[in-house]
Amino acid sequence: MGRAAFVLGATITERPGREREIELSRPDEAGPWRLALPGALDQRPVTAKLVKYVATCYFEEAYDDAKRVGWLGVVAVVWVALARANGEDILQWGGQQVA
Repeated sequence: MGRAAFVLGATITERPGREREIELSRPDEAGPWRLALPGALDQRPVTAKLVKYVATCYFEEAYDDAKRVGWLGVVAVVWVALARANGEDILQWGGQQVA
């Protein structure tokens, strides 16, 4: 059986007066998965707590898609998207661990 690659994209949107929102999407799916980022966790720089929260919600709400990408894949995509949206240098993370 051949191995298939599963692509996951992430976008962070900001709306004045509202919490930021993350959108995870896959090219072969009908619509994106969205989640409002809770203000208490949405810190700068990105925290492991927020990344874990988003990844856990994605696994709970879109398990089949999340399982195809895998925990580490989802965590990496979420962390990079949040860091880029914050204007952070993604190569200078402080070694936080998402368990």
